[in-house]
Amino acid sequence: MRKKLFLLSILAFLYFGRAIGYASDFSIDQTIIYNCGFSETCLVSNSISITNNTSEVFASEYTLNTGLKDVSKVTALNQKSNALSTQVDVLNNQSVIKIFFDRPILGKGNVTNLTINYETKETIKYTGEIWEISIPKITKTQEVNNIKITVSVPNNFGPLMYTVPRPNKEETENNRFVYSFNGADIPEGINIAFGEYQLFNFEIYYYLKNDNKLLSQTFEVPFPPNIKDIQKVFVSKLNLKPKNLKVDENGNYIAQYKLEPGEAERVEIYGLIQIFNKEINPAKGGDFKDIPQKIVEKYTKPKKYWESREENIIKIANELLKKDGTVSENAKRAYSYAVNNLKYSVERTKRSYLERFGAVKALQNPQDAVCMEFTDLTIALLRAMGIPAREINGYAHSEDISKRPLSVFYDNNKDLLHSWVEFFDPEFGWVEIDPTWGQTSGLDFFSKMDVNHIVFVRKDDPNYPLPPGVYKDETSNKKSVTITFGNKNLLKENLAPLDSFVSKEKKFSPTYAFLITFLTAPALYMIYLVLRGVLGEFKRKG
Repeated sequence: MRKKLFLLSILAFLYFGRAIGYASDFSIDQTIIYNCGFSETCLVSNSISITNNTSEVFASEYTLNTGLKDVSKVTALNQKSNALSTQVDVLNNQSVIKIFFDRPILGKGNVTNLTINYETKETIKYTGEIWEISIPKITKTQEVNNIKITVSVPNNFGPLMYTVPRPNKEETENNRFVYSFNGADIPEGINIAFGEYQLFNFEIYYYLKNDNKLLSQTFEVPFPPNIKDIQKVFVSKLNLKPKNLKVDENGNYIAQYKLEPGEAERVEIYGLIQIFNKEINPAKGGDFKDIPQKIVEKYTKPKKYWESREENIIKIANELLKKDGTVSENAKRAYSYAVNNLKYSVERTKRSYLERFGAVKALQNPQDAVCMEFTDLTIALLRAMGIPAREINGYAHSEDISKRPLSVFYDNNKDLLHSWVEFFDPEFGWVEIDPTWGQTSGLDFFSKMDVNHIVFVRKDDPNYPLPPGVYKDETSNKKSVTITFGNKNLLKENLAPLDSFVSKEKKFSPTYAFLITFLTAPALYMIYLVLRGVLGEFKRKG
């Protein structure tokens, strides 16, 4: 009887993995344990059972793609705890471990057991006030019967903030929290965080100049807003008190500064921002009929870049819409469409000028997307489906810009900004989602946002208001936005809540538009800046 040598390769963590060879020849069971600790290292133990389904084929070696670049101290043991030869290669920024069997097991029904161990710092981070575990998504290949994943952490990591998805089992043993998952239930990876909130220091300046020689002007600039249950802002320094500070209908905190003819001012605001977690269960979302009509009318209209009435957008939206689903379940379908059909382009981010494509052109150039295209396509699809949606511009902290890209520039003298999406569900209110990071990280940024996104502005108009980071002194290379992790002890200091600066008057003064063109691109995207100002009085000298 002729025996066939077969190189078995299980790509358990690849985004688009598949087994090489005949899947029906073998059956695989995997148990993966992540033991993570205060050294910001996870010890990973991958126990694998390979069952022969035929007597004519046997496995002589085994290849595992970890889905991680950072792995070390790789070992492999057979079922008798004897060491096996290994080889580690890095392909496409991912470590691939190859194990060579000393004695391949022959015969139908016979089982080969092995254990692959390694260490990684890539799946655990301690940032600010938060411990975060991030395990890449798993593609279950044909020959894999079962995948079980266990995550174990010290029980003094702090309170559990969230775990996505929900584990099948939670328990405490040997002073550790242990979370167990079924691999079939985690198509978007595992994300677990511990802590009460994230805390950031912020320093923002706005350079304002009235080039008009005859008229005074009132400039409007946005401060980072308070958002109920999500974002809380405290001010330690505000060098110039605004004429007015109002909260607009999108929840933006808009400060007005009046400048005399030829006058220039540098407004500086420093403080702390607390970010809290908000997690949703899409299946428990609200019904379309319960969305207030005023919100539907305002936030489902087509806008520039959000072409929700374009033929192809409508066609896709109709295919995605499930009328018996909740608002959030349908929003998830739009989010997933953008995640699965666009690809983030690192090369495009390095260009000095970046054209904003909009939703329609993003579909025509799916391999050339950055955060703007993910945002615009998702908003257009949501609006076409009848789901209110708007844009968010802000800052997002990232430890790995390849998996969680920050902005369209890498120049350290530029302000690093990010763009994401907010949709409205009558059960949850406004919900933030990030399809860009959903695509680049393989994690779920729909059911929960991490606590590393800081909202600067929420926009029903793609071009207004412009976020901090745009109001720069073009003669200076200094960043106008600086974000660092804060210390919770600073919250005990005498800080002023942002709301204490809000004016009591309910309405803005009438505004007029002034068109200014930037000669260099702001960090988020190149656009024409429209400043709104109040007409002043003519001033006569002498």
